[in-house]
Amino acid sequence: MRKHCGQSVLEYAILISVICAVFATMFVYTKNAVRARLLITQDRLNEADK
Repeated sequence: MRKHCGQSVLEYAILISVICAVFATMFVYTKNAVRARLLITQDRLNEADK
């Protein structure tokens, strides 16, 4: 019984680690997408001023 409890805690720790890694990766991709969109908008506004 004791071994099963420790295994369960380890499984939860691994699951939480994987979820955190997924969220970190999503954050990076979202940040890059927003940055790219802002640069496109900035370029369009600069072209409109000319």
